Amino acid sequence: MRYDGLLLCLLATGVGVYLHPIGIAVRRCAVLALIVASVPALWAYRSVAEGLPYFPPQVTARPEWAAPSNMVQWGMSWIVTQEQEAEFIFPLLSGNYYSVKVPPSAYVTGAERSEVERQLAALSMQVGKPVPRDIDAAFAPLVVARRLSYPVTTFIYKPIERAFNIWGNIYYSYGWPAGWGTSQATEIVELIAHRGDAGLGVILYRYPLQAAAKIALNSYKFVVLAIYMAAIVWRRKRSLAAISEIIVLVGAFAIIRTVFFVSGVLPIIEIRYIAEAFPGLELVSALAVVSGIDAWRRSFLHVIQKG
Repeated sequence: MRYDGLLLCLLATGVGVYLHPIGIAVRRCAVLALIVASVPALWAYRSVAEGLPYFPPQVTARPEWAAPSNMVQWGMSWIVTQEQEAEFIFPLLSGNYYSVKVPPSAYVTGAERSEVERQLAALSMQVGKPVPRDIDAAFAPLVVARRLSYPVTTFIYKPIERAFNIWGNIYYSYGWPAGWGTSQATEIVELIAHRGDAGLGVILYRYPLQAAAKIALNSYKFVVLAIYMAAIVWRRKRSLAAISEIIVLVGAFAIIRTVFFVSGVLPIIEIRYIAEAFPGLELVSALAVVSGIDAWRRSFLHVIQKG
């Protein structure tokens, strides 16, 4: 069971409050929450009994390795895409330190850049070993400096950027067999980084089938989002009044789930994590389209009968 599955309790809570008086809903949802939380609670108890932390540590190349928490936190102060996550976080967890990459735009001061580059140069000599504690500790003051000197950027602007990147990414395949291999993906990232929009034309020419599939998938995503946004705006209309609460509940779940993953608390910027929120958006979009068609049909028949 993944911990983000606990967010599903929010859906049950919303439905409970809609169906029952607040007192009954709170009691029933509390019981449901206890049942759902019992599994991770028992696992946490077992971990503590075995001398492990309450929550599982980040996956590393060896189970006895501790994740370099300060380096990860520093990375999450500037990482906004899953490509940046793959270039900085993943090598730290796998022990392939020679492949750690930090874009020049990530640095906020020259002193920070000098310190980071110095520590990464030392770390590159430790490939295949856990991150030395002194190197990880050197990033602690950098994290504190970021949070104190640039709190708005760290806690507001960067999470907003992550949210736009997660929902607005046009390259993801969402599990459909339209992806690229590792070497192809690396080539594409470099093309876009160096050639910008012109790189997109090269991608379309070299990989027409994958590009067409991705265009179709992401067009569908944006159509669903557009219909949902329209449903939010016109949810009080007669045709949508019956599903108004569902529209709000689905939106609240999508927003809370997004905030959970873009906050930077977890070193995860993965587009696939919006998948759990998407069925609700599809449901509302489908209901909105059907309701709209039905309203148009009734209006049309009314005009004919009246004429």
